[in-house]
Amino acid sequence: MYADDILLLSPSVVVLQELLHVCENALRDVDLVINSKKFVCLCIGPCCNNVCSDIVSLNGNILQWIESIKYLRVYLLRARQFKCNCDNAKSFYRAFNAVFGRIGRSGSEEVILQLINS
Repeated sequence: MYADDILLLSPSVVVLQELLHVCENALRDVDLVINSKKFVCLCIGPCCNNVCSDIVSLNGNILQWIESIKYLRVYLLRARQFKCNCDNAKSFYRAFNAVFGRIGRSGSEEVILQLINS
């Protein structure tokens, strides 16, 4: 079982560290673990250009601070104010609308979902 697309938001690095541990413990209770290789940190706010303290998972892995992250087809960017890049999401919806416009309601749900996945 996988827990995909979890996003933790916090007002400070200290609170983020505590929130990560709470989340790891809750996931461990249902036999899930966080993949520390895929778990990263992104700073948004007035202090975004400062060097942030390390965030360490319960198993001792240090999480990487990054410039941007892809979340649900949208890129969130490190900046003083919230910024995102939706270019990839637009191309997805453009492609979906082109395919769905040709099929319409004539295709089965299975066919439409398979086209969306591909």
